[in-house]
Amino acid sequence: MLLCINKLSDDEKNLIYLRFVNDLSFKRISELLDITEEAAKKRGQRTLKKLRLYYEKDDKNGQCS
Repeated sequence: MLLCINKLSDDEKNLIYLRFVNDLSFKRISELLDITEEAAKKRGQRTLKKLRLYYEKDDKNGQCS
């Protein structure tokens, strides 16, 4: 899974870190990133979707590619 996370952009990794490691709300994330709350939610959704795709591909190939 860590290899899949490493494939994300720095901005995407930062969002994952803020949301899941620091357990911040999208409202707080939007304040930190100076974007709307809706934009923070959408970025979160897109990032998780990308991460799921990487992980599913990883599951089939045995590595995150």
